[in-house]
Amino acid sequence: MHHKDGHRVPITVRGQAIRSPDGGILGSVEIFNTRGTNPFAALRRDRKDDSLDTVTGLAPRRFGELQLKGLTQAVAEQTTTLGVLYLDADHFKDVNDTFGHKTGDEVLRMVGQSIVNGLRRGDIPVRWGGEEFLALLPGTNQAGLRAAAERVRMLVENSWIQKGEVQVRVTISVGATMASPTETGDDFVDRADRFMYASKPTGSCMQASRAAATASPQTQAHSSAKQIDPSSAPPSPGRLRQFDQEPPSAGPSSPPAG
Repeated sequence: MHHKDGHRVPITVRGQAIRSPDGGILGSVEIFNTRGTNPFAALRRDRKDDSLDTVTGLAPRRFGELQLKGLTQAVAEQTTTLGVLYLDADHFKDVNDTFGHKTGDEVLRMVGQSIVNGLRRGDIPVRWGGEEFLALLPGTNQAGLRAAAERVRMLVENSWIQKGEVQVRVTISVGATMASPTETGDDFVDRADRFMYASKPTGSCMQASRAAATASPQTQAHSSAKQIDPSSAPPSPGRLRQFDQEPPSAGPSSPPAG
């Protein structure tokens, strides 16, 4: 379901027939319920303390760093596993330059809430800085991490802010990795960051299109963040791939502009 703030909200739909006294079907009723959501979904932005990022409603970086420290220790003690998603809104500067910073803040909140709605209840979404986000997924495995990355990517891609007749859209690039018991938090966050940059599309993914317009094949080709799996052949445009290990080539990719 498309929220008025732009993001997608996961729901369940239950249908029930309306019957006449003789059992004939007269119509039906559909009941919509939101699914069990992450605690950071749609939290108020006007809280006066520093427990939430005021733009996105997510946890601020300071809180995320504290959670990361505790979870890193738990991974070292092998009492839990931990997956990490590092996410960046593609070409976000184009949004600010084209529509202004107020719309930019609305887009950041849309992205943040789309991320939240793709996570489990116990996962921790963090606004890491600017247009970058971090998600900590305790207790997950590689398959769960892959599914979360794709779910979040899809939710963001199918969200938009309506400005008159114009839909303002962005996509995200995602780096995903599992923490190792021998690593520090900085180690696997940095690795997820490098994977995120390696997943960056080559073309601008910020879309500002008329509501009735359809995307060109070129736009569609760049509408999904791509991730490179070093054990596979190069991905086709628009395909998201899971990062599970360090690429064989030495050194991180250079961050593209935007």
